Amino acid sequence: MKLQSRILLAQLPALLVMAVMLIFGGVTVERLGEQGRSVLAENYRSVLAAERMKESLERLDSAALFRIAGETARADALVERHRPLFESELRVEEANITETGEDAIAASVRRAWTDYQADYERFVAAEPAAARAFYFQELLPTFEVVKADAERVLVLNQDAMVRRSEEAAEHALSTRRSWFAWSALGLVGAVGLGVYVSRRLTGPLRAITESAEQVGEGHLEVRLPRTHVEELDVLANAFNTMAERLRLYRRGADSELARAREAAQAAINSLADPVLVLTLKTDVRATNVAARRLLGIDARTRRLDQVDPDLRDVVEAAHRAVVAEGRPAIPADFARVVITETSDGERAFLPHATPINDSVTGELVGVTVLLQDVSRLRRLDELKGNLVQTVAHELRTPLTSLGMALHLALDERVSGPVGGKLLEFLLTAREDVARLRALVEDLLDLSRIQEGRVVLRKAPVSPQDLLESVRDAVKAAAAERSVEVRLESTGEVQPMEVDRPRTQLALVNIASNAVRHAPAGSTVLLRAVELDGSVRFEIDDAGVGVPTRERERIFEPFARGGGASSPGVGLGLHIAREVARAHGGRVGVGEAEIGGARFWMEVPR
Repeated sequence: MKLQSRILLAQLPALLVMAVMLIFGGVTVERLGEQGRSVLAENYRSVLAAERMKESLERLDSAALFRIAGETARADALVERHRPLFESELRVEEANITETGEDAIAASVRRAWTDYQADYERFVAAEPAAARAFYFQELLPTFEVVKADAERVLVLNQDAMVRRSEEAAEHALSTRRSWFAWSALGLVGAVGLGVYVSRRLTGPLRAITESAEQVGEGHLEVRLPRTHVEELDVLANAFNTMAERLRLYRRGADSELARAREAAQAAINSLADPVLVLTLKTDVRATNVAARRLLGIDARTRRLDQVDPDLRDVVEAAHRAVVAEGRPAIPADFARVVITETSDGERAFLPHATPINDSVTGELVGVTVLLQDVSRLRRLDELKGNLVQTVAHELRTPLTSLGMALHLALDERVSGPVGGKLLEFLLTAREDVARLRALVEDLLDLSRIQEGRVVLRKAPVSPQDLLESVRDAVKAAAAERSVEVRLESTGEVQPMEVDRPRTQLALVNIASNAVRHAPAGSTVLLRAVELDGSVRFEIDDAGVGVPTRERERIFEPFARGGGASSPGVGLGLHIAREVARAHGGRVGVGEAEIGGARFWMEVPR
């Protein structure tokens, strides 16, 4: 790179405007995200409460009809269950007044609910002969009033959510336009200033470069003259000061070493996260202020005995990993987060361990463990998961209704003959609804697995039978692409205990991915390999393979590789990884002997 280009890149002050705009953009994105979340947070709970009140009220009305029909036990069971549910949701609504006039509607619901309960008690006490007339004359009208008031709560909050969503969209558009305009102006100004400064500095910097080379060779007596350029004079003074200090440092190696140690301590003290410098025997060599404050470690402590046991176990595990492998132990996700009580309250820490090697011999002499405070990031990750789960739940019912409507529309017995473009449009819509429902189910399964709410029902399963089920599941898709799916024998593999439906789902996702990437006329191979204490399932395809740089990313949510004719949405491999982890196993990808990719999943026996 030319000197002028280097100087242009080095002019950080000239690019300050760009840095400001980047910060402004980040803050804007954060604010827009917060505004979007507030649209749901403020009114969603009232919408949910109104829906649940309506549902419980319908069940209570059903109970009254059961009682008229003589089904007293079923009626009492419904009342016992849904009366407290309605009361609970009504209290939620009364405590969550967010819109003008909503308090009056909530009060109206309360009055109507009180009247309904009183009428219901009178209905229960009435003679069987009079109960039917009482229901239609007294109880049913009161039921309609309560239901209508609950509907008013629902409509009021739904309208508010739509209104706020539109306001947020308008604000986002305005902010985006402003950011683009100021960014363009800042870019033009920064580039112009950089070019001007670089041209002014190109000549005098040659002299500075020559002097720096002499200092690098040990000639610390070199001094730079004044250049009559303000910026270069500042640089010359700094250079001369540096040369003088280097000469002083050379006089006393011990003093220089002490200063370096102090600087290193000051560096780790400046970090907001706890830092522990450990020997190979896990003795504490150094700590920073955050470690002493948050973990309660005394400055003179040489052991980890005072640290919370859970946190100590995580630190020692990270230390052992670095000592065993000789390379940094950096967690890829929140799976290794440890929650502990500190002097500042409950915190979530994620350990990052790096080796300390001798500068001469290269031998490992210690380990640095940084406990990254991810409390806020973890909370944001939970909120993201909750949002995805909520949206998926809300989409399930309308998608089911839409699918049924399309099915009836295509049924000639219901809607009569359908043909031409209309039939084509309806078939396409039905396929799209089916894909959306599959995506919603994947999202819900993924959410349940990540939250640990899935209970694995393990039972003895033959790995060969499991692979045969996987082959049958992808046979139709393989036939459409003219791909053969074949089981490859690797000897007898003993049965194993797994949750068969979920393990089969994971393997089907991997096999489907292989079929999508396999070229027409090729073969996808399935095999099970016996390992020490586990079984390894391998699926080979003859596609283009997976580049090394993408082999970790491809198992992340919504990650999609290139080359597939039907790439999907990128959840299949991620669900496979989560299922493997739920069983205590792991997944990965490498190169297959037939030229494509080999995906594998190891599951403990």
